[in-house]
Amino acid sequence: MSKAGNIRIFICIELPGTVQALFAEIQASLKEIGADVSWVKPSNIHLTLKFLGDVPEQKVPVIWAAVEKAALAVSAMEIQVRGAGCFPTARNPRVLWVGIQPVPSPLRELQELIDVGLSTKGYTREDRPFSPHLTIGRVKSPQNLQALIRKLQALDFESKIVTVREVTVMRSDLKPTGALYTPIRVFPLVGKSGHN
Repeated sequence: MSKAGNIRIFICIELPGTVQALFAEIQASLKEIGADVSWVKPSNIHLTLKFLGDVPEQKVPVIWAAVEKAALAVSAMEIQVRGAGCFPTARNPRVLWVGIQPVPSPLRELQELIDVGLSTKGYTREDRPFSPHLTIGRVKSPQNLQALIRKLQALDFESKIVTVREVTVMRSDLKPTGALYTPIRVFPLVGKSGHN
């Protein structure tokens, strides 16, 4: 739970229903294995650019400003949802993901600008290279795990092209039923050449 006066926040790109439907299909196929996985609701799957955690409410406008500045510098882009895998390794997986391949340079630029912009406001920069992915599930125990990973790695699904036109500052409230996400502010990607 967030502490009083704090809001749990992350910055992300939301995905359309067509991609959420793809996640639901992939999850249904993987669930057949009977592994012990906490599956993420397809409507809750998004591309996280920066997780900030608990932020004092009065600091939220500072975050908006940094995200808006980044959005003004980066144009709308296409991303391709394809491939699947797990973190940190196939032998010891914790997180199951669907990938963004290849990573378009505007996406890297957007993440970098947000990270740098927030670092000047006192937020720690990411120490790992940006590896965009869409978390579809979290492993809870070793039950049927290797069979699950084999099926995950053999997944063959048609990739989806998504046009990204905006970036979202998202509020996350942890409920007994799972996380509840509420967009606080959405900034269009304007880019150097004006509106696309």
